[in-house]
Amino acid sequence: MKVVRYKSNEGSIHGLLVKQTKKKVYIILMEAPKIKIRKLPIAELDYMQEIDYPVKKCQKHLRSAARAWRYKLGKETRIALRSNA
Repeated sequence: MKVVRYKSNEGSIHGLLVKQTKKKVYIILMEAPKIKIRKLPIAELDYMQEIDYPVKKCQKHLRSAARAWRYKLGKETRIALRSNA
């Protein structure tokens, strides 16, 4: 897992890169009010930049944001935000 800054059409968004396969990138973005795993094409890695921020702190921040926005996290997202990777 890595903490990344993703530059999309809407602007710069911080997130947590969960998994990378040959065709897809799985990322949890800090988008209000939904915090969920998004599947993006591998070409989107060009728009992501790894930042120097602790993964545990990012996981804690995403969980607290979901609570503050009263958003029910999906099972995959909950597992990713609790894992020790």
